[in-house]
Amino acid sequence: LLRLGLATACISTVCTLWSKCIYEKQYELVNHLALLIKNILMTCRFHFIQKTVKTIVPPAMDTINLVAWPTGQANYLMEPDPRSPPPTIPAVDMDTSLWILHTLAIAVQDTTEPAHTFWTLLWYHFVLLLLMPQQSLPHVQVMLSMLAVSAQPSSFGSIRRAQDDDNDITSQEDIEALLVERLTSLLFQVPANPACSNPPAAGNTTTVTPVSSSDTDTPHPPPDPHNGWPLPTVLTFRIHALQALTALTHSHRSLALATHATGISRLTHFLHDTIRSLQSHYPPTIHTQLIHSITLSTTILHTTLTRHSAQIDLRNKLRPLHGGIHMYLIALTRLAFNEGLVVERGVGGSVADAAHALLDEFLSPQIGRASCR
Repeated sequence: LLRLGLATACISTVCTLWSKCIYEKQYELVNHLALLIKNILMTCRFHFIQKTVKTIVPPAMDTINLVAWPTGQANYLMEPDPRSPPPTIPAVDMDTSLWILHTLAIAVQDTTEPAHTFWTLLWYHFVLLLLMPQQSLPHVQVMLSMLAVSAQPSSFGSIRRAQDDDNDITSQEDIEALLVERLTSLLFQVPANPACSNPPAAGNTTTVTPVSSSDTDTPHPPPDPHNGWPLPTVLTFRIHALQALTALTHSHRSLALATHATGISRLTHFLHDTIRSLQSHYPPTIHTQLIHSITLSTTILHTTLTRHSAQIDLRNKLRPLHGGIHMYLIALTRLAFNEGLVVERGVGGSVADAAHALLDEFLSPQIGRASCR
């Protein structure tokens, strides 16, 4: 008890100093204090870490905002005001504070009150900021991992606070709709790799290179759909996004996905394209990642559509996607009737059963028999 009391007092004192250093812009000390908190948490059990949420979360969020906010602002503004000075990004170690928040999220995931406190303190604007494709890919991936353990019976992700006065956010469902928007977008948007010599615009899957009259005959390299990252890194990133969506559906908050304007069509598009990519005969490690992506996306679609079949019109949900109904049927038919050989090796029986169930729900018996011929 004495040891726990000393640890609590130490964390409280360090966090107070941490906040003061942020206010006074003593950023070198901020890095040292954040590292000290990290080292303390590495020696503590989860039941103790749960008691430190209210103390640690505010300075950790403030530290991350020092980097994340100007980064997102600088990259999000396509045409910044030339009269305004560029945003200054201080030399702050954002990774340590993200590790701290991730550790807290893991520690409170199986609790009630500590989890509610943590996700109430983690303001939804902060979560959405770290899900922007303008941020660093590893940083976005950490937030995706945190969302994957955020599901509670009555919420997913950030919890709306009573003092929130945003006119656009009037309920918890509004926050979850914004999270669905970002999570499904990240299935196609990849943060740019800063190591590339000429990285494309963050978040874009294609890049348009301006062509002048002097270089019309010069061939240009094709746009990089992965924004400079190797394919295994991109697939891992997308799997993290799918795992966050899986947590949403398993927490009985899947209505946010079912009622979203484009969420179902984006998942269908992703599933269709991932199944097609199996024909490229990638190495075994990449093939395994593709099969994992297919399994997760099929499970998400099956859980959402079967649970809310009476509340949504699937055909209307697929209309925002050009050829959406065709993609939906082709993808599910390939999964339902796959033989698990070569291209489809690794597709489990549960995935085929889920695809069968979705086809039976969507097709009439006559159309179903015709599609199998």
